[in-house]
Amino acid sequence: FTTDWVVRYILDNSLGRYWIERHPESQLASKLTYLVTPKDGSIETVNETISPEELKVLDPCVGSGHFLSYAFDILLEIYRECGWSDRDAAKSILENNLHGLDIDDRAAQLACFAVAMKARKYNRRILNGETTLNIFAMQDSDLITEDIVRYFAGKDEKLRNDINELRITFNNAKEYGSIITIPKLDFAALYERIDIISRSFAEDILQIGYQNTVIEQLLPLVKQAEILSKKYDVVATNPPYMNKYSPRLKDYIN
Repeated sequence: FTTDWVVRYILDNSLGRYWIERHPESQLASKLTYLVTPKDGSIETVNETISPEELKVLDPCVGSGHFLSYAFDILLEIYRECGWSDRDAAKSILENNLHGLDIDDRAAQLACFAVAMKARKYNRRILNGETTLNIFAMQDSDLITEDIVRYFAGKDEKLRNDINELRITFNNAKEYGSIITIPKLDFAALYERIDIISRSFAEDILQIGYQNTVIEQLLPLVKQAEILSKKYDVVATNPPYMNKYSPRLKDYIN
């Protein structure tokens, strides 16, 4: 559990500062209670331009979404001073700015609910299914069999190699979580193939089973791999407290 002021202090001095450094004209500092500045109130600037929708924020062990919920508040102020309406800003924040991962399914669900309900205060259409959230529970790859790989990749050797990389990478993913390093993958090709399979007509029960596995088991692996492969402007989290852990996790860390 992290107290509210700690979350605000961390994000005021990471996400908030990151924006102000690149936009010295910004009035955001007046909205950040815990922003630390020199006595003269100045903040050193960075010669780099960035738009609100380009800011990438990640909580790699998201819990119930406490960090992302407050990050939403800061981002909303940033969008406002750039002339965005609250309605458009709320949708863009969920789709472009906030990213989260957790090994616990229920925690990821709670985080999705927390940020979605916060966004709904400004945009009533957030819950109509058209808005994509980038918060996921890590999933293992144990259900991706050789048969699924053959069905998915067909004769495409590159797709076959990428799927096998995913299988290896996410073996025991629910134990390793976001410390996993992602190999280079062709995400565009993976998503294109998943889309083709999801729209195709399965001719028999076996193919229906393969098709469902691709949509329900493989697609989440691709999504979590993409989240882990990205670069982020701000990473803020409350690391899990582990005074003991399994030999498998210890070996992986070592």
